[in-house]
Amino acid sequence: MKPELQEKSWKKLFNHDLNDKVMKIILLLILFHVTSLFAQNNREIFDSLKVYHYQALFINENGDTLSNEMVSLQSTGKPWSADPKQDLAIYNYYSSDSVVSGFTNPMNEKLVWKPLSYHKESRTGVIETDSSIWIHPFRSNQYCYTEVAPFPTVKNPKSLKVGDQYSGGTLFIMSGWGAFKGKVKSSFEVIDTKNHSLNGSQISDCFEIVGSGVHDKLGESKTILWFNSNLGFLKMEYFTYDGNQIIFKLVEIEKL
Repeated sequence: MKPELQEKSWKKLFNHDLNDKVMKIILLLILFHVTSLFAQNNREIFDSLKVYHYQALFINENGDTLSNEMVSLQSTGKPWSADPKQDLAIYNYYSSDSVVSGFTNPMNEKLVWKPLSYHKESRTGVIETDSSIWIHPFRSNQYCYTEVAPFPTVKNPKSLKVGDQYSGGTLFIMSGWGAFKGKVKSSFEVIDTKNHSLNGSQISDCFEIVGSGVHDKLGESKTILWFNSNLGFLKMEYFTYDGNQIIFKLVEIEKL
């Protein structure tokens, strides 16, 4: 074989091997991407391909409904940078600055007054494990009261039963929350099972869980949760230390 023919033959073989290597790398990258995608979506409740839409009501101590709007929760399936043990979740608020500005800011301290600020979105953490289902509550805008109430918490969700009691731990609220600064000790009790309506369907095996949170300065706030082990929190109802009521009722689980 002539030298130039041998060189061409070698280059052809080299290019063929190179193409094989490139294809293998591409296939590995595709496989890695698909594996990562499925790793992000392995939650039964807080799956990144689900968006939880809630109707949100704020009712004052006189029984007047001050707002009636929508909020939503979607987990990203990725670790939250502030606490890698939690999944990062995106909360959206479909309100307006004009609505929020009509609410009194409960976090004002005696000599410092400022209005509630409006937030369209917040990013925070949720937990879904075999031993615990837990979320930061909707706590932007007029829903800031939920910071001093028991955070939605379910221990051992797959074996939950009426009569179970468990601690929600102690939350230390820092100075960024103004008059809310202090500590809240929370406890929960499973008191009943009920059916719950969702888009015209009756969901059975929904646990009614009552949480009590005692703030060391502001007193007691309560949370009533309606929880299903497959669907998560169907309803979250708050009774604040100063007589307000906040309700988040699930109206749709959007699958992406």
